[in-house]
Amino acid sequence: MTKPGSAARMTVVAATSFDTTRGIPALPDAEIEREISGVSRAFPDTVVIRGARATAQAMEGAARDSQALHFTGHAAPWHGSIGLLLAPDGSDASLEGRTGVWSMGRPRSVNARLVVLSA
Repeated sequence: MTKPGSAARMTVVAATSFDTTRGIPALPDAEIEREISGVSRAFPDTVVIRGARATAQAMEGAARDSQALHFTGHAAPWHGSIGLLLAPDGSDASLEGRTGVWSMGRPRSVNARLVVLSA
């Protein structure tokens, strides 16, 4: 994502490859492109993580290592809380990672000074 020891000014996590068996439709590509384009104009050094790379681990890293974070995607109920729907990662040791959910119901190391959650 970024060089070790440096924080991305803005990271966009575009969750375009999530588990659709929940009955939630994918966001239109044109809508995702408009959001990425708008954020990139406002923040010229934007790092974009999308598709299969937009996993729970990538979201965790972006929240920890970015000065600003823009998530575009869906959220759903998750174990009594809310989870952001991301790309499943079969190699992730956590249930959240394997199912493609970044839970907002547990403590996180969110260092970003600005966080936008958009759908």
